[in-house]
Amino acid sequence: RFNSAKNPEEHISLETYVENMKEGQEQIYFLIGESLESLQASPLIERLVKKGYDVLLMTDAIDSYTMSQLAKYQGKFDFANVGKDGVDMGDDLEALEEEFSPLISYLNKKLLTKISKVQISSRLTNTPAAIISSGHGYT
Repeated sequence: RFNSAKNPEEHISLETYVENMKEGQEQIYFLIGESLESLQASPLIERLVKKGYDVLLMTDAIDSYTMSQLAKYQGKFDFANVGKDGVDMGDDLEALEEEFSPLISYLNKKLLTKISKVQISSRLTNTPAAIISSGHGYT
């Protein structure tokens, strides 16, 4: 059982999470961190919460390992770590990537030794930038 963005004070099961998923939702969103308070305040969940999705908030040390070993729930729902790249928000970013191409190139060159890449994302609503892990990196 896990806390969630919609029910931070209660623990819900994966079964309950799936029962309450939005129509058409195909992924179980989760975020792993050190404390419930930091996860609730994370800019990485703001867009999902604004769109009405729930996000499982995981704080146990074993959660990171466990979730890395799970592929699907009930054989049909993928797990999506919102702390890593590759989470599909269903938005077409091609126009934004083209518009901000000079800025992306500049930041990639300036931060070359500190980060792996700069990219446009639709996962934020109020926060201008966020650092995420690669799909196979540590969160």
